[in-house]
Amino acid sequence: MQEKLTHVEKVGGAEHKEYMGVKLPLAERRETAPKIETFKDYVEDAFSRDVERTIATSWALSEPVLIEGGTSLGKTTAVKKMCAELGYEVHYQNLNNHTDPADLMGKYTPNPHQKDESDPKYIFADGSVTKALRVEDGKIKVLILDEYNSAHPGVIIRLHEVLDAYKRSGSVTLTEDGNEVLQVEASALKIIALTNPAGGGFADREPLDPAQIRRWS
Repeated sequence: MQEKLTHVEKVGGAEHKEYMGVKLPLAERRETAPKIETFKDYVEDAFSRDVERTIATSWALSEPVLIEGGTSLGKTTAVKKMCAELGYEVHYQNLNNHTDPADLMGKYTPNPHQKDESDPKYIFADGSVTKALRVEDGKIKVLILDEYNSAHPGVIIRLHEVLDAYKRSGSVTLTEDGNEVLQVEASALKIIALTNPAGGGFADREPLDPAQIRRWS
């Protein structure tokens, strides 16, 4: 299994890994990616192979992908395992009822480096989304939005701007930080949302409305 996890090939001089016929490039800088050793006991079954093919296809097309499935099926593990193989940096956010837009987009916090009164008392700290949006040479980042259909409506609305900018290579305005503008580069970022089915054993999960569904593969 370890040999399969580490196998890559050269395509046009760049390193790629193939998932069921879909080739994805490896990041040039991989030092902050999950460690491949974490997944040495990972077992690929029909479900995980189907998930990997779906994810790889969407990432190759620079499309945000949403995957629905019950708990403990290995959705998150499959994503992180792929990131370990590809050298992609992971930015994870659980969208439970206590998550607010500041957790995603950032907020002002006390400056831990303040030495005297001339230093700012507060500094802006990025959230999970803004950390993923900031482009770093050689890095490819993955934003994982877990339990997407349990998120507060205000969080979903804030993510709409991010998803729309991602699909059109646009920009996101950080109203949380003096209207800083972040350019979104799909080549340096992959976005994936994971959900549980609405209803049944997941009574606190709401069905996604058409305005949300159309933003995802």
